[in-house]
Amino acid sequence: MNLICECDKETFLLVSRNIPELNEAGRHIRESTFPVYVSKELNLERLLNLLKTPDSGILVFDADAKVVVDLLESGTAPNQIILCGTMEHSAKEHHAIRNSRIREFTMKTISFDGISDVCDSVMENANRFSALFLLVHLSVLDSACTKGGSPAGMSSRELVYFIQRLKNLRNLAAADFCGVTSEDAKLISKLVAECL
Repeated sequence: MNLICECDKETFLLVSRNIPELNEAGRHIRESTFPVYVSKELNLERLLNLLKTPDSGILVFDADAKVVVDLLESGTAPNQIILCGTMEHSAKEHHAIRNSRIREFTMKTISFDGISDVCDSVMENANRFSALFLLVHLSVLDSACTKGGSPAGMSSRELVYFIQRLKNLRNLAAADFCGVTSEDAKLISKLVAECL
């Protein structure tokens, strides 16, 4: 795995210090499998470039659907997107998701159906892609876990569970953690370590 930090130096040092398998350059010492990006802001251009791979798809963990609307407006096909962990939508987001029939797993679905069953469904949907890109915006987490989180969001343990399961997919091509600040260094260290 290559860890590519696009955040401030302090966050990078805190993250890399908590992952002993990383060397000073931020590279994983073992065999490289897929890149992991850590950034403060979402890099939509990078996502669009990754999605140019034929039959690729993206699994988005986010509290809202702003990223999905941006992807749709940029020409990404709705069948390339899976949305997980959402809690709230603006009218525009709601309209975009319903009209494009994007596969969505809300926090309510996770709560009612159980995390294991929802994760099975997410993996089944994600497995059809030739290359899967995982995007985790920290807003999907509960506000108790991170400053930028949302009330009644996903717990860090639930997100770790998803990552532990998803990393076993053979088609996982990249992971991107965004919305990261220096206050999230320990949490991001744990999430990145789970990708190893």
